[in-house]
Amino acid sequence: MKKYTENVKKEFSEVADFTKSATAKVSKRVISDGIALINPFTVPIRMVPFTMKTFWRVWKNKNVGRDLVLIEITKQVYFTGVQAFWIVSLLSIAIGLLAGLQISLLVEKIGNPSLINKIFFRTIIVELAPLITAVIIIARSGTAVSVELSTLVYNKEIEVYDSLGIDKYYFLIYPRILGMALSTVALSGFFVVMSVLAGAYMVNAIADVPFNIYLKRLAAEGSFIDVFMLFAKSVLNGLVIAMISCYIGLKSKPTLMQIPRVATAAVLYSIFAVLIITAGVDILLLFK
Repeated sequence: MKKYTENVKKEFSEVADFTKSATAKVSKRVISDGIALINPFTVPIRMVPFTMKTFWRVWKNKNVGRDLVLIEITKQVYFTGVQAFWIVSLLSIAIGLLAGLQISLLVEKIGNPSLINKIFFRTIIVELAPLITAVIIIARSGTAVSVELSTLVYNKEIEVYDSLGIDKYYFLIYPRILGMALSTVALSGFFVVMSVLAGAYMVNAIADVPFNIYLKRLAAEGSFIDVFMLFAKSVLNGLVIAMISCYIGLKSKPTLMQIPRVATAAVLYSIFAVLIITAGVDILLLFK
């Protein structure tokens, strides 16, 4: 009986040692994978050659498989742009109504509608429209693209593309970049239109300002520089979000634990990049 007990203890000890060793190895690998994926210094640096390589491959294969690429671009525009219209509509109408309410109250207190309209134009149209649209794109499409590509890496499908001689940069990355960029510009413009109309409705209902007069006053406060800033922010946001999402998804390691981590990394990097773009374009305005 004593010998049997000693054997059992020995077996339990061996199992415990093996479990401890395996756990340490897995933990070390997870930590190293996480550091490689979320390192805030290596990813931006590696994004530069990845971006250059992508555009070079697009230029090199510009006459190859145009119909297939166009289909992929259309699918991406449908998913990123068309399916997000209802979200952008709700947010833009809500923000427009709130802004119109504040404009009506401020006009009664301050009595300077030109200044109020200028603040509305700068805040809603130039700043919030591209920023909120970018956040929606990140939440819906950025995470989806990064997880999709990471899943392809995990299932070894990217290796199949390479073995068949299919350029993954041209047939996978390029349609997603162009589709997301076009969708971001369209959604930003749609956000501006809906928020302005909702704000005009609220001002007309509360302050009794005619609809057409308010729109003329608001349009008079804008300039070509403001429209250019809106367009520049939208284009840059769409391109950068797509590039970051594709890079993080494509460069992930073929492990199942990487897939949820990829989505988180794509969101964090994309939001950080959008904030930098917003601040950068606004700073350039100071030197106009």
